[in-house]
Amino acid sequence: MGLRRALFASVPAGRFARWPANVSRTSAPARSTRWGRSSLVRLASSVLVIVGVLGASPTRAATEPPTQPSGESKQLPAAERPQIYDPASNASKDLEAALARAKADHSRVLIQWGGNWCIWCHRLHDLFKSDPAIRKLLRDEYQVVLIDIGRRDKNMDLAEKYHADLDQGVPFLTVLASDGTLVQHQETGSLERGDGVKAHDPAKVLALLEAHRAPQVAAQDVLDAALARAKQENKGVLLHFGAPWCGWCKRLESWLHADEVQRVLEPALVLVKIDVDRFTGGRQVLDRFAGGISTGLPFSVTLSSGGEVVGASFIDGANIGFPTTDPEITHVGAMIRAAAARIDARELEAILARLRPEPAKGDGPKSVPATKLKPMSPSAPSRDPGVDASKDSGPD
Repeated sequence: MGLRRALFASVPAGRFARWPANVSRTSAPARSTRWGRSSLVRLASSVLVIVGVLGASPTRAATEPPTQPSGESKQLPAAERPQIYDPASNASKDLEAALARAKADHSRVLIQWGGNWCIWCHRLHDLFKSDPAIRKLLRDEYQVVLIDIGRRDKNMDLAEKYHADLDQGVPFLTVLASDGTLVQHQETGSLERGDGVKAHDPAKVLALLEAHRAPQVAAQDVLDAALARAKQENKGVLLHFGAPWCGWCKRLESWLHADEVQRVLEPALVLVKIDVDRFTGGRQVLDRFAGGISTGLPFSVTLSSGGEVVGASFIDGANIGFPTTDPEITHVGAMIRAAAARIDARELEAILARLRPEPAKGDGPKSVPATKLKPMSPSAPSRDPGVDASKDSGPD
């Protein structure tokens, strides 16, 4: 019993991510590992005593390292871990952009509060990337934002704004609706495996994400709401179809959500997206506007304020998808002008120029991959044939 007391006297209570009791919660914690250096020294001394008492061979630890428990990912030394939290990011702007994407997608925002010093933050982030079911659910239903709290000296105003109780430790999760209202706070200690393996339980994490995903919407309801708004505000409509796995769709959405593009388009157009995989009846609405042609994604049309089709992303009967060549970009400009003639021509040309790829050094203009359009089968139940839904098509 004396040896057991000597061994465990140096181990502090509580999880690694919680703040030490002797550190002010308004200042940085004194250490960034589970135990302090002095505690480790005491622990090492205690272990050596036990080894001597039990007569353990000092060569066994060097020649036969203990097997890593199943499910526990190998941890790099702190200096070699990637910085999953960008110290230079503007968390407020990141969150604002995520909420805008969530509004367009009818999805939700997941905030992962933490810091690069936090090994449990790395473990949870690794699980988000490595588990196929979790990775797909996050891709389809959430806009993930990593907010760096530093040593509890960064972005604490945001934590206070959203009432995130970081005293419970990090990583700490917050789910927001697309309008910024709180859906759920979740400490992550209860998401750990609890069997001695230093990892989060995939089943617990997946259940949490499934429970708080946004309700499914009907594509026709989304379109009807956009048409009603366009009629009321005397605007045209820019309607585009996409899917979570479609990398070129994300490129188009990134362009549409850029501040400069929004400033030019929003006064004259209602921008609306239909997700053909996630929205009920999405593929049927796509087929109606595409005339039953297997178009590939993204596919876009422009409508008048009365709902009549005035432009579509077809050139010579083929969908251009994401425009990259001069003829394609010119065609998109004509589509927009047909629906919103009052847009200033020079401003429109300026935002269209953002679609042109930047030439690579020494290589001339970038080539456009032939796979930018993924053929779609109207009869396919959920995704295009041959497309791995766990990965994005097109560029990242």
